[in-house]
Amino acid sequence: MSIIKNLEIKISNGEARLSEDVYVYQNDRGVQLKLKLNLIRTNYRSAIRSSLFEASTLFAGATILKPNGEVIGREKVEVVDNIITFTIDEEFTDQVDEIGIYKIQFHLYDLEDNRITIPPIQFEVKELLGHVNDDDSVYEYGVVDKSKAGLCLVADDGSEMELFSNGKYIKTVWSSGDLITSVKLNKIENAIEDLDGKLSNILTDDNFLDIEMIPYSTANDTNITSVKDALDKLLYVNLSISLNSNVATTLEKGRVIDSITFSWSYNKKVISQTFNNESLNVDVRSYIYNSPLSSNKTFTLSANDGTNSFSRNISFSFLNGRYWGVSNNTSYNSDFVNSLSKELASSRSKTFTVNCGQDQYIYYCIPTSFGTPTFTVGGFSGGFNKVDTIQFTNSSGFTESYDIYKSTNSNLGNTTVVVS
Repeated sequence: MSIIKNLEIKISNGEARLSEDVYVYQNDRGVQLKLKLNLIRTNYRSAIRSSLFEASTLFAGATILKPNGEVIGREKVEVVDNIITFTIDEEFTDQVDEIGIYKIQFHLYDLEDNRITIPPIQFEVKELLGHVNDDDSVYEYGVVDKSKAGLCLVADDGSEMELFSNGKYIKTVWSSGDLITSVKLNKIENAIEDLDGKLSNILTDDNFLDIEMIPYSTANDTNITSVKDALDKLLYVNLSISLNSNVATTLEKGRVIDSITFSWSYNKKVISQTFNNESLNVDVRSYIYNSPLSSNKTFTLSANDGTNSFSRNISFSFLNGRYWGVSNNTSYNSDFVNSLSKELASSRSKTFTVNCGQDQYIYYCIPTSFGTPTFTVGGFSGGFNKVDTIQFTNSSGFTESYDIYKSTNSNLGNTTVVVS
């Protein structure tokens, strides 16, 4: 790490000077000068040369005249934010004949190697009162408030110190002038090591607290043995289950489903789960049922969150349809019924609207098992008659007895029919 000094180079009327005098002493090193260019009045502002100063990338090299008359150079460094960085190192201060005034002249370059030279500045290397070799430094034992790193030794006074008393850490109170000993320092290290071991037991790999490992007890509930138990009881939320399938749950009679994929999610973690009475790993969130399905069936997902058990059902119903529409057809068969509008249903009740044109009648067809319907049109009951009962085969190949009802009148226009 360098010692940094921020300065400004003021250039005016062909001369350059620093914002303050700079000097160091013999054997000083690592002094980094941050020199900001300030062009006050200079011919460098001409239209031709100003482009160099405005270049996005600028470099500075240096020519240095030492007090002994020797001229040396410094390699180019990048100029950042109009600031030249120049380091005074041992090259300037390690020899007696280098004490005195140094002159530095900077040369500025752009990426095309165009160059502008600015007037020289100077700094001074001064002589020490006396010379002391680093190897001759005297190291004393460390004392609080007086010791410095690298200039003292840690003492060993032969003492011993207890780390804990009744399970609690024994604090060491340091006073100014106390001797720094290995026993006292090692006590701190041992305490840190003990704390690190305890934290390792309650921290996960992601540095989250494992609250299950933090002990906690209360006389009100003997089942609570950790912070996790207490928080779970305080913040308990019922398990919520979302269960879906890739197949519709209402299907037409006669259809066969070869395979169903179920998927689900929870609002929190579970400790066990079963689907269709089959135990699954707690991380599983899908299930494939590969047996053919052609009749009503209910599947159940059950899970336990560690406190309570919850379940969710999904049921598949196979139904036949109720059919309605208008027609002038008088031949009643499966093709006729299939030509009408269809809705899978488990009862005869239905409200529908049709536009009954010239020579057309309104039809309503339902399984015989639905019973005898009542028709209401415009608030008046009646207006329909059963005209036939057939063995109807639906689009999935299922055959069932169907009753066909027909309006008494034709050409009824836009009509709403309520069936009950």
